[in-house]
Amino acid sequence: MRYILISLGVVLLIIFGIVIFNSGGSKTVKTPTAKTIKLLDYATKDNSSVQYSVEGPINSRELHRSIQITITPVDRTVTLFTGYQGQSLGGQTLPNDKDSYREFLEALNRASFLAERKLPNGVTADAICPAGSRSHFKLVEGTKDIVSRWAASCNKGSFGGNLPLTINLFKSQIPNYGQIVTAANAGTNASVSF
Repeated sequence: MRYILISLGVVLLIIFGIVIFNSGGSKTVKTPTAKTIKLLDYATKDNSSVQYSVEGPINSRELHRSIQITITPVDRTVTLFTGYQGQSLGGQTLPNDKDSYREFLEALNRASFLAERKLPNGVTADAICPAGSRSHFKLVEGTKDIVSRWAASCNKGSFGGNLPLTINLFKSQIPNYGQIVTAANAGTNASVSF
């Protein structure tokens, strides 16, 4: 009996030693996985918005134009800008509601609004297509950009969705969009079509 207890004690010591020495080895490091962003998760967030903006050709500050459409659960805003400092030429804000916002996000989702094209290192929207236009698409929560993509008239950019459909969906949120753009170009030599 004594030999059995001694043998059992030795086996337990060996097992204990193996466990102690092996636990101090290399530890597995878990790499954080990228969180999947779902556009429809933002349909119920009061501080969320989606934005489309487009800049015209790179030209004089007097003629440079850009426009931004922002859609939230409570309003739809279009703002026109002149120059490179973001000086407002005016715009319009219309009411919105949560049901309309949700439908809009569902339509954007079907247009693959969040899809991203991988670009070579160093390719950005800065000054690309100087004679053309550059479009920017954002999903925003509060003041934080959750998603930011871009496309240009001469480069597909990082936006991987259906570009014509997405732009049309945004423009359709502002009933008199064409009149606003025409008024922004009135009295200038600018002939920017947004």
